[in-house]
Amino acid sequence: EGEAEDAMSPNLTSLCNALMSFSVLYPEVGYSQGMSDLLSPFLVVLRNELDAFRCFEAWMMGPEALHEQFTPEQPALQAEMAGVGTILRAVDPELASHLAAIGALGCYFCFRWLLVRFKREYDCEDILNLWEVLWACPFRSGHPERPVPYHLWLCPIMVVRVRERILSEVFQDDQLCV
Repeated sequence: EGEAEDAMSPNLTSLCNALMSFSVLYPEVGYSQGMSDLLSPFLVVLRNELDAFRCFEAWMMGPEALHEQFTPEQPALQAEMAGVGTILRAVDPELASHLAAIGALGCYFCFRWLLVRFKREYDCEDILNLWEVLWACPFRSGHPERPVPYHLWLCPIMVVRVRERILSEVFQDDQLCV
């Protein structure tokens, strides 16, 4: 048992070091739950703490401004959930109407998906492939000045896949787990 803990220790140490460094460099952002989900795949692939940190930093503070997901009021995340609701109304009006009737069209059920970019929904290999696609082609469609990011389209896809269960079972907003 002790050997297994010792073998994992360097990876955990690297994760903690990188997250601590980020929170010290960006005290206005700090550390929030979920950041380790975004950093850990970089450590797995790059096997180098500094390189992983730099990639994580670029993602958090770069053009996508992912750090805005982690502010206390989370306006960026709230806007993304509203965007998912808009897409759902367009692609499946019946399901959107049902979600509105149970108070779930605010799409709080996809909070975690958006916060950690689906990291907890897929295994490591799949999430690496998904993130690569999202980084290579970040926008799908929408108004030319306000294109809709691909990751917002994934949420309605995941919801529509279980639409029959959502329509047939009784849920309240806080009980809906897709």
